[in-house]
Amino acid sequence: MIYAGADLHIEKSLRKNRTELQRDGFEALFKFRDAILADPCDEEKHVLLAGDIFNQSSVNGTALKAFADFVDVLWEKHISTYTITGNHDGDYGPSILETQGCSNINEKTVDMDGRKVYGLDYATTEDLKCKLKNVSCDILVLHTPFAHLLNFEGSYQLKLEDLPNVPVTIAGDVHVKDFREYSSGRFFISPGALHPCAVDQGDVHGFFKLSAKDKIGNWKFCQITTRKILRTQLRTDKDIIEFKERLNNFQHNTLKPVVDLRYSTDLTDKIIQLENAFSDKFIFIKKPNISGKILEGRRGDLDTKVDLKKFTMIDVLRYHTDPVKNPEDYSFLEELLSTQNPDTFLQSKIDSIE
Repeated sequence: MIYAGADLHIEKSLRKNRTELQRDGFEALFKFRDAILADPCDEEKHVLLAGDIFNQSSVNGTALKAFADFVDVLWEKHISTYTITGNHDGDYGPSILETQGCSNINEKTVDMDGRKVYGLDYATTEDLKCKLKNVSCDILVLHTPFAHLLNFEGSYQLKLEDLPNVPVTIAGDVHVKDFREYSSGRFFISPGALHPCAVDQGDVHGFFKLSAKDKIGNWKFCQITTRKILRTQLRTDKDIIEFKERLNNFQHNTLKPVVDLRYSTDLTDKIIQLENAFSDKFIFIKKPNISGKILEGRRGDLDTKVDLKKFTMIDVLRYHTDPVKNPEDYSFLEELLSTQNPDTFLQSKIDSIE
């Protein structure tokens, strides 16, 4: 049995300055491990990770220990872990992953259930295309963005037609779950992130598995329980009333859901009341918008008739930094502008680098 996941981003959370969210990546990792151990199959088990185990070039010690424990517990049950490195796995390369007990399969072929699995670490587009020319295997493992998952120019490295003639390609990097037969007998899999790494990633999360008894295109998706995210924009009193009803009827899982809330500044007092009323059941992430007008779109969409003096720094951010093309920069600036303690926030960033 092969269990394929990607983009664990163990130490990544929706908001680093919110203590209650900081363990989400760790919890997802443990649930992934437990699901593998609990799977009642009578086959040899293999774990395959398509990059971005961690989230930064300087490895967080707590995240490193969690991953080591993940690998060790599986190893004790005779389950091997294989990885490639992603763009977020930093300059330490495969060595630090291998010291934790897993095997890096960059430019190597390994046998899993009688199928040849070949991996390539994250690389530049030119290098990647060059390395793909002579690939021959049953399952190809990459960490690279594909055009059909992002769908705007300049954001991807490969298109499906760039792939060699292999039956299955598993690709990490883009946090979108995808499974498709793109050509006769050729399949593409994007496991997506193991847990929500941003507020727009509140869909299902998990991993794919393939039994040795099944045909090579017969992968099954296994969902793990992750934090649910509700996103809404409140412009009027009526919106608040309707949203209260939605919150009252919301079906919880074991994790406290996040409410990503945009609202008109003239509703501020009522939004505070709303948060106070539901703070025991939901985690609120709030951002005001100017004069009830919800800003949409990207740079170039700004209405020049709008009085710019009314803009908050967060309102302007979307037009300064594209959240789609530059998600890391946008997330950092968004957190910096949202925090009540910028000095503490910046120091925590410095400490994580050191």
